[in-house]
Amino acid sequence: MDWAGAVSAAAFAAPYLLLAGWGVRRMALAGAAARRRVALACAAAWLGCAVWAAAVHANPWSGPGLFYHKDDASYDRWGREIAERWKQGERPALSRDSEIGTLHTGYYRFVAALYWLAGPSPRLAIALNMLACALLPAALYFLALDYAGPRAAAAACWMAALYPSFWHHSVFLMRDAWITLFFVAAAGVSLDIRARRESSRALEAGRWICLAGLCAQVFLLRYYLVVVLAAAWALYGLALVERKRRALALATLVALAAAALAARWTVPSIAHWQDRLVQSFLWAIPRDQHSLAAVARRFAAGAAKLFLAPLPWAASGGYSIDYFLWPGQWMLYLGGLPLGLWGLWSAARRGPPIGFVLMLPFFAAAYGFSVAYEGSVPRQRMFLDALLIVFAARAWAERAEGGAAPRGYFVAYYSLLGLFVAAHIASLFVRGIW
Repeated sequence: MDWAGAVSAAAFAAPYLLLAGWGVRRMALAGAAARRRVALACAAAWLGCAVWAAAVHANPWSGPGLFYHKDDASYDRWGREIAERWKQGERPALSRDSEIGTLHTGYYRFVAALYWLAGPSPRLAIALNMLACALLPAALYFLALDYAGPRAAAAACWMAALYPSFWHHSVFLMRDAWITLFFVAAAGVSLDIRARRESSRALEAGRWICLAGLCAQVFLLRYYLVVVLAAAWALYGLALVERKRRALALATLVALAAAALAARWTVPSIAHWQDRLVQSFLWAIPRDQHSLAAVARRFAAGAAKLFLAPLPWAASGGYSIDYFLWPGQWMLYLGGLPLGLWGLWSAARRGPPIGFVLMLPFFAAAYGFSVAYEGSVPRQRMFLDALLIVFAARAWAERAEGGAAPRGYFVAYYSLLGLFVAAHIASLFVRGIW
């Protein structure tokens, strides 16, 4: 047996075991009614994924393979290559020039571990992506429970379970379902630690170990999510701590920055790794945006496309896999977006302050996607939808507490949405697409 390969595969499997451990622990602490609700929602999400997978991959217009994008074919190709190198006793390095993969190598290794264990077929990896989608309602339940209470938790759980876009992005060989699950779980564990529930030191240490492992995995899958989550916690802490402790916190941040610079000057491999981080971020910034006005125009267009994406509304050339985005998009337009926007407004106006830890990643990522990609990120924004569901669930729960959005807000929203849809459909006819 290739013991070195087994150790490598086990190392990359460790965050998934930590994720399972946190979920089992939170389920054990929940009441019987909550456990039944979460289990039923997870089962509904799995059933939705299964039906969606059959519709996507078995319809008469689908292609002969299981790959529909450049990225899923890339994950399959590099997964096969890494698994083969593992079998030959080689250890391909992470994030090295002219080596396998890119900076975000976590999912390559996940696919490679599955190929190494069960053979080079993407079906097992897709099935596990569907499992990640099925677990997402549970992760959102516990995150919303710690943030906004049991009513919001129940609403978030079922919104996630019945959201077709989550099903859609989970039935391909893509990493977005796992990115979303790990990010939501990391945010949930951080709120769990803040809650300071009565427990032994061993359990408290276990929470911190779990948080470190989840953040490390998110870093490997999509590193900037960990950066913005850490920045949100740092700003939240600096805003609330006492003046003396604030000085200590600032000194700690300065010391960490100095240590990073010192490591850059003394350890060439760390300097190379830091360069790759910066390069990965700067690569996405458009080079033709030389003024604030140009950036503002791109942001306005990108924000509209990000949240009102017309991408699946029309496609030239016949059948497109993007048509499967329709149900989720319209569920977002008609329910998730108006409730989510009101929930964000309510969080900013009424608190509690801990909501900032979720709001900063949402707005930072939305701004980055709008400017860097002009909003054309139908699957990369999956974690944004997860955060939007948390705020939409908060708005839904406030209805029972007398804090519902006024009727005029919904009238204005649906009127503007109707005008946008009419204008977009008219433009499709003018451009000859329809």
